[in-house]
Amino acid sequence: MLQFLATAFGAGLIALLTPCVFPMIPVTLAFFTKQATTKEGTVDSAGVVKLALLYCAGIIGAFILIGLGLAVTVGASGAYRFATHPITNLGFALLFVVFGLAMLDIFSLDLPPALQGLAGGRKSGTLGVLVMGLTFVITAFTCTAPFVGTLLILASKAQGAGALLQPVLGMGVFALALSLPFFVLALFPPLLARLPRSGAWLSTVKGAMGFLEIAAALKFLSNADLAWKWRLLSREVFLGITALIVVAGGLWLLGLLKLGHGTPSKKAPLARKIWAGLFCAFGVYCLYGMRSGMDRLMETYVPPYRLGAQKAETLAWGSSVEKALVLAKAEGKRVLIDFTGHT
Repeated sequence: MLQFLATAFGAGLIALLTPCVFPMIPVTLAFFTKQATTKEGTVDSAGVVKLALLYCAGIIGAFILIGLGLAVTVGASGAYRFATHPITNLGFALLFVVFGLAMLDIFSLDLPPALQGLAGGRKSGTLGVLVMGLTFVITAFTCTAPFVGTLLILASKAQGAGALLQPVLGMGVFALALSLPFFVLALFPPLLARLPRSGAWLSTVKGAMGFLEIAAALKFLSNADLAWKWRLLSREVFLGITALIVVAGGLWLLGLLKLGHGTPSKKAPLARKIWAGLFCAFGVYCLYGMRSGMDRLMETYVPPYRLGAQKAETLAWGSSVEKALVLAKAEGKRVLIDFTGHT
């Protein structure tokens, strides 16, 4: 049990680095900053702690219900099918592009008036946090589903009462690790609000994350392209567009590319120049990867090499493993199994 819970906690920490979760950090930070500031311009520390705890509790509760529901109904395979479905991935690709453009202040992405009213007072602020927590769980599920599915597979080995207890505990610990940094970051806005000129650099960070969010949308679009075999987003096209996006982000950080209402000034401090250099360097690396190999982490992220090439079918493939085993035993031959995952 301890090994299983340690695995669940580690999976939650790793899930923080996925493109569905990491871009949500500045959005959450901005939300708590607004909620914690009173009309007099002061910060209610007790209110910040209350909202942060409620936000984390909502995430943990939602994942426990997801884990229990999937364990009882569809199991791990159902979670994988939802996360890898082309329509799901197209939806999240569009969502990430919209969020990215909004973070660049190209347009304002506001909640409907009814939900804005719910985020207004002490009571409505609580409901607003619940809405944010639910939004996070929904948008992050396409990236967290592989972790959830893996934990469900591990939990399926439990017997008796543990068959239901282990998925619940696993999802709870997984969500605890996933939400813990959000709770810590939720305590930072009051400190950041008192720092001089905090709004300017926070706006720059938000815009930079907008470029990364748009680039992350390509991964979801690529998943749909692979599943439906459109062959539109080949490795070269994928990396070329990614390079264009991140280099544009570097130029934006230097104030050389005017985009949105919050373009930084051309008088960039050293820290902004370093980040702009990193953006441009990653763009060059993507261009290099169009014709050459990349590191293992990026190879798992980009489409396969030479995706557009058609493979000649020189072997007669069967569709039944059982029949193949019978035939192989009769002829004294081995069986070659080709199992291919699109996403």
